[in-house]
Amino acid sequence: MAQSLTRRQLLTTVGVGVGVLAGLRLWRSGAFSPDKKQRLLHVEGQGPKAWLQQLPRSWAAQSRPTMERLAADLQTHEAGAADLAMVGEAWLPQLGPRLQPFGAPELFEPLLKAARDPAVLGGGAGAPMAFPWAFGSWVMVFRNRPAWVERSRREGWFLLAAEELRDEWILPASPRVVTALVLQSLGHSPSTVDLSLAPGLAARLATVARRARVFDSRHALTRLVNGYGSAAVAPSWAVIPQLLRDQRLVAVRPAASSPLLSWQVLVRPRRAGPIPKPWLQASAKGAT
Repeated sequence: MAQSLTRRQLLTTVGVGVGVLAGLRLWRSGAFSPDKKQRLLHVEGQGPKAWLQQLPRSWAAQSRPTMERLAADLQTHEAGAADLAMVGEAWLPQLGPRLQPFGAPELFEPLLKAARDPAVLGGGAGAPMAFPWAFGSWVMVFRNRPAWVERSRREGWFLLAAEELRDEWILPASPRVVTALVLQSLGHSPSTVDLSLAPGLAARLATVARRARVFDSRHALTRLVNGYGSAAVAPSWAVIPQLLRDQRLVAVRPAASSPLLSWQVLVRPRRAGPIPKPWLQASAKGAT
C-alpha cells in the first residue's frame, strides 16, 4: 500500500537525503575521517628527524625535494592539504598572500629577543605570520673552484669584492644581508647602526654589486648547481643537504667573522587546521 506524504514530510525527507549525500561525499573525501592526519611540509634534509618524530600522532611530516617544489605546492590546490610548512625567511614575501597569521602569541614571547629582525616574523610583532624555529649562518658556497675555496678561508668576506669573481657571485636579494656581509669584510660588526662609522662602505657595496651575477635569496643554490655562477652566499641550513647530494660543492664560513644569522620559520597556509601547541611550546622552551 502506497504511503502518502505531506508537503512538510516530503521536504524533510528530501532535506535529510541531501544531507546524507553531502555527508557521504565528505566521508569519501576524507574530510571527516578520524584517520586523516594534519600535515607538516618540509624540504628533504632540512627537518630535524628527532624533532619531527615528536609530532603528535594526529600529525604527519612530509618532505619535498626542494624549497621551490614546496613553495609551488603552497601556492596551488595543495595548500589546502598542508597545515604547517617549514620555509626560509626569504620566502615570506612571495608566500605571504597564501598564509594566515600564525596565532598563539604566547609562543612568540621567548623568541622575539632572539629573532630581533621583524622581517623574520612576516607580519611583524603585532600579527606574526611566521614562527622562527631554527637558524643558521650565511656561508660562501663554491662549485668546482678549489682555489677560491682556499682564498675564502684566508680573505673571508673580502672575497665578495675580488675582481677575479666578477659576474660569478649569486648574492642574497636582501640589502640588509649584503650590507652586513660588506661591513664584516671591512672589519666592522654586521649590526653597526651608524653606517657613517664605517668609512669605505658605500664604495665597497658598489664594488660587490658589480661583482654579482644576480641577487637571489630563494633560488641561489639551484642556480649554482645548474652552472649559473660559480659562487653563492646562502644560509647553512639550506646548504648542508645540498652538500651531501653534490660533491662539486664546498661551503666556507669565514672563521675571522662572527656568524651572520639566517632564520628558518614555520608558516600556516590559509584554511590550515589548528597548530600543535604543546609540540611548539616544547621547542620554544628548548631554545631559551
